[in-house]
Amino acid sequence: MVLSILLTLQGFHGVEHLTQWVQFHVLGWPAKASSGIISPANAEVVHFVWNWVVLCAILYLVRAGMRNVWAWLLLVWATAHTLEHTYLFVQYLQEVARLTSLGQPLAQAQGLPGVLGIGGWLAIHGPAREPLAFVCTLVPPLTTAPRLDIHFWWNAGELGLLLIAAHTFFLRFRRTPRDTAGA
Repeated sequence: MVLSILLTLQGFHGVEHLTQWVQFHVLGWPAKASSGIISPANAEVVHFVWNWVVLCAILYLVRAGMRNVWAWLLLVWATAHTLEHTYLFVQYLQEVARLTSLGQPLAQAQGLPGVLGIGGWLAIHGPAREPLAFVCTLVPPLTTAPRLDIHFWWNAGELGLLLIAAHTFFLRFRRTPRDTAGA
């Protein structure tokens, strides 16, 4: 049941990110206006909580028996994704504190760069540190992609791995007519 609920909710979450991607790349909307279908909520808080819930659900599923190579890859991917959103949330809280002390509107605290993408931690620190500089050279979008694209790919990867891990897990329970012939 937990797996079915997670698949459904992650599917809807993926549609939200796909909508944002279409708004930005196809319709040409500015990044701030490309907020999806239901995203007027505080994106930093929602994604921080959401990614920790997803990671906990995946940990539960692995402990409950969904153990295959895809589930382990999903766990690694979801952990990295959650750490990205944790970093973003900490950045957000620091910016809220700074803006509050200046009496400025808090809306500017949304959409700060994370670890990956334009202006992110890796873009700032990676080129000066080996082997990060090598990785940045091999995969330029890690430091040049807009935040919207980074999060689209985080979610696409997570949903793809979840679907494959679930399919592989469910194959264990599939019985063919040949399996039941002698029963």
